[in-house]
Amino acid sequence: MKSGYSFIGRTARIIFVVFMITFFAEKVYAVELASTIYDDVLASVYNIILTIIVVFLCLGILTYIYIKNNNKQIKEIVGEELYGKLYKFRKTENAFSKALNDAGKGVVILLKISNIDFLKELYGNKSVENYVAKIGKKLKTELPEGFIFGRITISDFLIYSVEEKGDSILRNEVVDIYNSMKEAITLNKMRINSNFNMGVSIMTGGHRIKREILRRATIAMWYSKRQAPNRFRYYSAEIDEKFIIEEEILKEMKRALVQEEFELYYQPIINSEDGSIYGVEALIRWNHPEKGILKPNYFLQEAEKNELIIDIGYWVIERAFRDYNTMLNRFDNDKVENIKLSINISPNQFKDKYLVENLKNYIIKYNMNPENVVLEITEQVYIQETLRVNELLRNIKKLGCKIAFDDFGIEYSTLSKLQDLNFDVLKIDRQFILGIPEDQVSVAIVKMLTSLAEITNKQLIAEGVDSEEQLKNLKEYGCNTIQGYYYSQALSIDNLLSDIYERNIKNEFLNPDNYKKNSNFYGEKKAIEMSSVHTSQFEQFFSKNEVPVSINRLIEDKYTGKDDITLVAVNNRFKEKFYVAGESLIGRKRAAVYPGINNIQMSEISKKVRAGDNVRFPYFYHERSGLSYDLSVITLNDNKFAIVFLEISENSSTLNKLKRTKRNLEEIKYMLDISLTVGSIDVWEYNIEKHKLNMIWHDRDINRTSYMDEYSLDEYIDWVHPDEQGRFRREFMNSIIKTKGRKFDPEAKFSIDYRIKPPHKDKWSWVNTNLHIIKYTGDNPETAAAVNIDITQRKKYEDTIKHQLLHDSLTGLLNREGLKNELLMKLTGSEKCAVAFLDLDDFKRVNDFAGHGEGNKSLKQISDKLLDNLPPGGIAARLSGDEFLIAFDLKTMHGLKSTAERILKKIITIAAGENKITASMGISIYPEHSEKISELMTLADKAMYKAKKDGKNRFTIHNPE
Repeated sequence: MKSGYSFIGRTARIIFVVFMITFFAEKVYAVELASTIYDDVLASVYNIILTIIVVFLCLGILTYIYIKNNNKQIKEIVGEELYGKLYKFRKTENAFSKALNDAGKGVVILLKISNIDFLKELYGNKSVENYVAKIGKKLKTELPEGFIFGRITISDFLIYSVEEKGDSILRNEVVDIYNSMKEAITLNKMRINSNFNMGVSIMTGGHRIKREILRRATIAMWYSKRQAPNRFRYYSAEIDEKFIIEEEILKEMKRALVQEEFELYYQPIINSEDGSIYGVEALIRWNHPEKGILKPNYFLQEAEKNELIIDIGYWVIERAFRDYNTMLNRFDNDKVENIKLSINISPNQFKDKYLVENLKNYIIKYNMNPENVVLEITEQVYIQETLRVNELLRNIKKLGCKIAFDDFGIEYSTLSKLQDLNFDVLKIDRQFILGIPEDQVSVAIVKMLTSLAEITNKQLIAEGVDSEEQLKNLKEYGCNTIQGYYYSQALSIDNLLSDIYERNIKNEFLNPDNYKKNSNFYGEKKAIEMSSVHTSQFEQFFSKNEVPVSINRLIEDKYTGKDDITLVAVNNRFKEKFYVAGESLIGRKRAAVYPGINNIQMSEISKKVRAGDNVRFPYFYHERSGLSYDLSVITLNDNKFAIVFLEISENSSTLNKLKRTKRNLEEIKYMLDISLTVGSIDVWEYNIEKHKLNMIWHDRDINRTSYMDEYSLDEYIDWVHPDEQGRFRREFMNSIIKTKGRKFDPEAKFSIDYRIKPPHKDKWSWVNTNLHIIKYTGDNPETAAAVNIDITQRKKYEDTIKHQLLHDSLTGLLNREGLKNELLMKLTGSEKCAVAFLDLDDFKRVNDFAGHGEGNKSLKQISDKLLDNLPPGGIAARLSGDEFLIAFDLKTMHGLKSTAERILKKIITIAAGENKITASMGISIYPEHSEKISELMTLADKAMYKAKKDGKNRFTIHNPE
């Protein structure tokens, strides 16, 4: 500030002096004075330049200090020696390039840590830096002699050597590096397993090989990553080629998903006792534009390695639900209403956190009965994360869906998992079926699984049944639900519908001898050879058929130039169905005979008859009879063709929709009557201009529906619960205002949930109001209609579901999900709180000696005792198995010890076989030991293990020292 002020003052003085010189001084004196002014200006400029230099110098010093401090923090994290290796690799990259290029050979290993992002979310950035630094330290100390390494990104390490070594020695050293990386790393007293992949490239001769050897190591690493975590691969030309092919397949699959090249086929699952269809399994196919129909083993393996499998999985679910609805609409028959729909869920899709929510949305969208939806999973789904999968399976089953265990018996420890995982269907893998009856081991396994399914009340399905002998033996063993080529291969939806009709509806078509007995004949292109159609021939060929048949000729309309139809001959059934008494249609045209055939259908008939082909119009509605038919056009010769009317009135899509509409209207009226009768619904009309409403309600006491007197909106709002009055008034009025200038829109409605107690009811109830504007005057809304639906039971059900989601089903205590909010609220509302981790001592002995049933009984008893002896306001949760967590307010250390001793004493339980169950407890204190929930639980867990080590059936309080 001083320097700036001096400069301004000097400038002002200079201007003043110049002014005085101009008017009062002599010329010589002015020159001398001007010289002085010039020197003064130069001095000022010098001061400005000097100031700028000083400012930049200060900024440089500050920047240097910041970088130095930041690097100091990094060095503190990773250590002085590691700092150079981990953070200065790019500076030594030239040396790396020179070493490889000069040697013309070497080995390069690209090491990628794949779970860095997950670890960041779990432990934080600083802990991850420590973790990566420890990996660097491990490499520094354990790398074979001659290897150099550096970190090139947060998760990627480059390891290389140019020393002369034999191939076998080199490969052994790579294995040593791999084994070293598989060992867990201890961080903050926690053991962390690395999720990593390695790509290895070895070149023994070449010029300037650095770029190529890096490319090869990268390809090998990514290829190993596609196979599975914690693997390594050597580069080879085969991998290079395969990698390129897989990339192309992946690109093609993304295109196929967008352009809808995927299709679903369905393999029937048959009840062998009566031959009916028990269910169908949806199987994806790829209708490749160049390669034709491709089966899943060609492309799904590549999709499994990418998130694309999730998108494909949801496509399969939605398409299968849509096709299932097609089946229900086609057959309005109770014999098909409960056909099961099986859909395979991939292990990767099971990791999608939105799976349950999306599945629920699809069920709602397609009005599916979830009891008929069977999701098939394999052991790969739960091998690594059993607890999480158990929870996910429970949530899926809460939707009502069934779970099938696919490929049962081909992995490890499957039988022990049956007690842990709640499956409804077991599928015997085809490799056991193939051995029947020669392979006695396969026979024994199938018999055992049949008995097991019967004991556990599971549905058992045998897959891959291809022969009558296999079927016969399976039925002898007690397995009657069969899937395999013996009954049917996978079918398109059209062929599946035909199969369902013949197996479940039990009504075969009566067709002429010249075409097949089932509905597949419609697609045949062979015309019937007839030199002419005389009456005798016609009667011989068609008249005895029990379906309406007509012979027609294709003619050209002289006015329009387009083809039309004229009727040539008919059989008796046609006359009975479509003739009016005394009327003859012979010789008349389409408009009189077939008014239901539209121009598009006429064009298709013309094209097919001219080409000598056949065509079928399913669900054709015949206007004269009011019935629906499968209308089949069979080309004869000389522009003649037969029309066969196969009646499907009971299965017609058209009539089925009419029936459903009628039934829905009847149900709506019935439900309205019932709802009014039981008092679960009120209907009211609202005059927007007058703010008045009238209601229809039913008095259950006198069993009479009544019209209430006119009420004002304010009076109605007075009936609303005080906690919701403000929200109701605000949202209600806003919805009316927003409708100004609109016309009636059935989708535009006001919907709100609230509690209400109108005069005719004696207690509060939850209602859902749906209001529509039904009348406008100009652009202004005039009248609205609304329905109040009683949702009290729904709210209770939602509360029950919420309780189930947040509580352990066995003990009724909080589960991990429920513990999160409760513990946070507990700590937030307490000045001081104890967090205790309990683990039952030797509880495994109870399960081993008395069985899991007795163990579960003991867990329930211990949980009840735990709740009974908690201090007031305390919370308790079952974390898993025999681990519990409790939290309660803490006033004094003496009180804490007294409470811990009392709880440990009270929960002692004697299980079957005189097994005494005790517990060990570790305690941490909020906020003395930590303010974070995760740290409090970790400290309590460590204290609990100390209590166990000290002798069990005791407690230990965490000691920070």
